[in-house]
Amino acid sequence: MADRLLQLGVPYVFITGYGQGHLVARHGHAPVLTKPFGAEQLVAALARAGWMAPRD
Repeated sequence: MADRLLQLGVPYVFITGYGQGHLVARHGHAPVLTKPFGAEQLVAALARAGWMAPRD
């Protein structure tokens, strides 16, 4: 799925319980959230991915 999103230029965030070490290099730019995480962390990751501007 991430490969297709990358091809289409759609920003994405990885949410995982395994950490960043399991991601392939071509997705290294994408934010990674490790479980558990809170709403503020999700909003910040989406902003880093390009989905929305962070709130002040």
